[in-house]
Amino acid sequence: MEKQEYAYRLRFLCIPGLVFSALYPALLTLLHHVLRFPVWEIRVFCVVYAVTVLCIVGFCLYASGKGICIDMRRIIFRSWLGQQAIRPKSVRRVTYFRDQKRGRVICLSTRERDYYISEVYTRFPELAKQVEVFLAVNHIAANRS
Repeated sequence: MEKQEYAYRLRFLCIPGLVFSALYPALLTLLHHVLRFPVWEIRVFCVVYAVTVLCIVGFCLYASGKGICIDMRRIIFRSWLGQQAIRPKSVRRVTYFRDQKRGRVICLSTRERDYYISEVYTRFPELAKQVEVFLAVNHIAANRS
């Protein structure tokens, strides 16, 4: 089986941020003209807006760099901070479960840490199937809950 790349879904992360970035200045201008806020309050709101937009942009940039690459020799988790590869020998336990929002999650446990794969990735059903194939090919037992 060839190497597959999976990335974060950014639409549900970035669209609310873009809507906020567009509507906040309009709402602030409307409130300023209707309620006649003092200048110092408007400046405080502008600083809050600037910090929030920077956080949204930073979060979207960070999420755009995250992804998973699966081939039959290893699973690679990549981000802007680097890559971490999991070899079949290092996997101690694999658990499937659902989170509070009923989303599916796969937990790969190694000696050092746990890696979680959730439905925030594009094509999650394909990703889950690829993880199952990886486990079957490498003879790793999985615990489904």
